[in-house]
Amino acid sequence: HSLTDTLGDSRCGTNSTTSAANGSEFGKALLHFAKLSDKTVSDGGWGWAWRSIWNGQIYDNEGIWLSTRIIAGNLSQLVICLIFPIFGYIFLNGDLYQTYVQQLDKSEQWRMIVPATIGIILGFFAATTLALTLLPSTIRTILQFRYGCIGSLNDKVFLDYRLAVEQQSLIFGSIFWGALYTSILVAFFFGGVLLFLMHPVCIYSERFIK
Repeated sequence: HSLTDTLGDSRCGTNSTTSAANGSEFGKALLHFAKLSDKTVSDGGWGWAWRSIWNGQIYDNEGIWLSTRIIAGNLSQLVICLIFPIFGYIFLNGDLYQTYVQQLDKSEQWRMIVPATIGIILGFFAATTLALTLLPSTIRTILQFRYGCIGSLNDKVFLDYRLAVEQQSLIFGSIFWGALYTSILVAFFFGGVLLFLMHPVCIYSERFIK
């Protein structure tokens, strides 16, 4: 009986012991799962996503890893949230805006100041909303893939997901410019609508006559 045979017999004995142990543990896991099969845990949602990111459970418990592009894009959105009020303040105190406001009577200047201020505030809230929903939306999409809500390998549409894979390099730009353009458009849209509703009609008529 050679040393090689002895080592082989020892390894076989170890493997059989390990297999038996694994089988026993697997059986215990199945029994434990059967006992807890009726119990469910609520997950998903905006608050759950941010709590899981903050305490690290999104990676430890769910096994979800957020790419660097997504995190960098989210940080760029937070930067927009910080600088948008600053640019709004600069706009309200700029020469162009102040020149237009000074043309009105002091009793009518609020009709210009209020729409512009509300537009800037709404634009800030739009940028903040996008910044706070990006990561929860990404996690939601990952969970939908995992649980079959979005078709994967066996889905006929899955081949469409494999087209233009290089466009993932556009994610960061789309996140940043999308948030910036959205906040600006929201500010100008609501500010313009309020300006149209609050501005005295006589001023428009005088300008059209001139």
